[in-house]
Amino acid sequence: MAKIALLFQSQSAANTLVAGVPAGARAAYGLLRSGIAQLSDEVIIVTPEGLAPSPVLERELARLAPHHGCTVHSIADISAMPDIQAFAGGDLVGPDHTARPVPIEKFRLDSPREELLRLSNSGRDILKNTVKTTDGAVSRLLNRPIS
Repeated sequence: MAKIALLFQSQSAANTLVAGVPAGARAAYGLLRSGIAQLSDEVIIVTPEGLAPSPVLERELARLAPHHGCTVHSIADISAMPDIQAFAGGDLVGPDHTARPVPIEKFRLDSPREELLRLSNSGRDILKNTVKTTDGAVSRLLNRPIS
């Protein structure tokens, strides 16, 4: 069983809703969809200060990544863990689920505001990808963004 860390800039970023789903849960799901993680792997959500997951994040992790042993830690906690593979969580949130491994010691801390802006843009991209050619104005502009 491999250990895979999803690195976020802040607790609020991991809990931020991206198209209705917390970024931490979307990133864990992205690991599965991309083939980076297997069902038996342990997924660790990491923030500089550790994470107090919101009830929504806990619920969505159980729904989207039910077989992973999802835990939360601070960067200091996981630095001592051997054989851990780390990814920037925000890279796995978008519709394409692409990411490259990041050395934990070289993980660049953007300002939390920059990460929240990137997550917001990912949410818009996800919603754009759900638009159908048969959607009317109400569906495109109102229903999909709030559903």
